[in-house]
Amino acid sequence: MSSRFTISLHRVATVGYVRSDVDRDAAANSPVGDHLDWFFEVTPHPGSLLTTFASPPACDGAPVIHAVRLVDHRVRYLDHDGELSGNRGCVQRLVTGRCHLVSDNESRFVFRPVSFEFLHAMSVESAEDNLDPIRERLRRVLAPLDEIEIRT
Repeated sequence: MSSRFTISLHRVATVGYVRSDVDRDAAANSPVGDHLDWFFEVTPHPGSLLTTFASPPACDGAPVIHAVRLVDHRVRYLDHDGELSGNRGCVQRLVTGRCHLVSDNESRFVFRPVSFEFLHAMSVESAEDNLDPIRERLRRVLAPLDEIEIRT
């Protein structure tokens, strides 16, 4: 059985602090700077949480993604676009689809996309940004429908 997944661009609220890699705020145990959030519905049942990772927005298109494993998120993030509470910035879904989980342990998470689609900007503000380079890199990662490894 396949599960849902979503890849969102998370723009953090910290003005003027953007890095090309994912940094981690040790106190908050969360990434600092704009990044991609990778959400996976590993166990699709009521009350389940999403296995979640953060990677740099400039992933290189390889089948291995280097990321930080985040705390599990609520299922609503599979479908959420917009502002986040607590001045945590905003998210915009870039890709949504279905996948098969291949393996999951402390250092690696492997999945195989079954189907996916690219989403387009839902607001005027996000429509002004050129997300084509990020989408193209994600297309190179997902399009072969081969196994993709997220390494933490």
